[in-house]
Amino acid sequence: MAINREELLKLTKEEAIDFLLTVIKDMAAVIKAQNERTAELEARLNQNSKNSSRPPSSDGFKKPKSLRKSSGKKPGGQHGHEGSGLKLMHEPDAYILHEPKGCAFCPGAKQCNANTEVRETRYEIDITVVTNIIARQIIQKQCRLTSKAITGCFPHVINGTMQYGANLGALAVSLNTAGMVSINRTHEVLSGVFGVPISCGTISAMVSGCAQSVSTAVKQSKRLQ
Repeated sequence: MAINREELLKLTKEEAIDFLLTVIKDMAAVIKAQNERTAELEARLNQNSKNSSRPPSSDGFKKPKSLRKSSGKKPGGQHGHEGSGLKLMHEPDAYILHEPKGCAFCPGAKQCNANTEVRETRYEIDITVVTNIIARQIIQKQCRLTSKAITGCFPHVINGTMQYGANLGALAVSLNTAGMVSINRTHEVLSGVFGVPISCGTISAMVSGCAQSVSTAVKQSKRLQ
């Protein structure tokens, strides 16, 4: 689904979210096709003279059998094992009451409120797309002890008048690397969903900067392998 910058900026928040879901759906289709292709190639590699029409001479060296013995247990969680399903991370941020439809226009609804009780509770876990703009300000004071003006300072990571935060950078890098989303698509997601005017060049610089910052750790990790 191709879309240019002008069209993307005209999208509403709901349309931008729909666009993001379409991108994710396209990615899932590509990954599914790649997995099917991989399974096909693995099936070809596992062929031998017993499960195909290949001659015995093509079998090559036989692989040793696994020495692992069956435990006799059924796959999945065992009896008595505490499940790890969907759980509440914290107390609800909001409560929405669903009252009987007949009470909406009933003149005696207020009198019935005295006997109201919660019959059942169901939880909906959702996310909210929010863009935060933080204004950092240096404060200057007049010291009463030295009679001199003292001034605060910005953290070393704040080195520009206008810049992107660490969370935005982490999301951009994650989409492009772990999520395998192209630079252009990452730009479309951040611009369309979050309304952040970020360029493809900036995203590329974020990815390169992350690679440089972890290069030493990656080299040390390879040496230990």
